[in-house]
Amino acid sequence: MEFRFLYRFLNFDEDPDDGLKAKDPTATARLVDHVAYGSRGQRSQYISTCSDYSYVRNLARISYNSTIRIVKIDTEKLRATSSARIIDLTTDEARKKHFEETDFMSNAYSRANGFASRFSEVVIEGFVPSSCVQLIFNGSKDELPSSEPGI
Repeated sequence: MEFRFLYRFLNFDEDPDDGLKAKDPTATARLVDHVAYGSRGQRSQYISTCSDYSYVRNLARISYNSTIRIVKIDTEKLRATSSARIIDLTTDEARKKHFEETDFMSNAYSRANGFASRFSEVVIEGFVPSSCVQLIFNGSKDELPSSEPGI
């Protein structure tokens, strides 16, 4: 499935004016491990996003961060200006297509499958130029709007 926009809950050290980049663009992490564990304790060449604002909002609400920043990524601009790869993991079929067969019986797969389903995950491999990124929310968890800001 193709999504016109993707949404990301930013880490404290990310600046949308600089574009979005993976923790380690040269890493060789398995996709299943990235989805299961994020970049905690490992270097990853992937950037996690959600396919819809409601999912990124749910993710932000369970965060320990006091300040929440959410960006909207324009996938049409991204495809036109970057060689970044967009990997849809929003459905069971998509996850089976992108995860390796040997992953299916692992603890990482069970965890990754749950996270990808729960947060409608779409992963980007590659750099996301700042021209494709729009900051749509910057505030406290209590101020998080129930629908996408600006709509």
